[in-house]
Amino acid sequence: MSEPASTSTCLEPVGPGFVLVPELRARPGRAEQVLVLLRELAVLSRGEPGCRQYRVHRDEEDETTFVLYEEWEDEAAWRRHDTGARVGDLLSALAPDLREPVHVRRLLPV
Repeated sequence: MSEPASTSTCLEPVGPGFVLVPELRARPGRAEQVLVLLRELAVLSRGEPGCRQYRVHRDEEDETTFVLYEEWEDEAAWRRHDTGARVGDLLSALAPDLREPVHVRRLLPV
């Protein structure tokens, strides 16, 4: 008997990838300015070689907390992104509006 066709709507993994989940906390009264810069960063990042996903999320209960989901083909692609001048400029522009350093989780495929 043959296997039934898959009806999954999830994308199959395309390799191990390199995933980062940064969490940022805006200073009170600066969340909208942070969101504008994060959206700009997302658009820039999605166009870079090796970027599989770059999504911006906002905490449902704390509007000053943002979580990014970044998936890159490999660490080298992320490093090219992270050391780019435009990314550096955007991160420098974000810094005064953040109330603490960015916390970054690195996720490993299992």
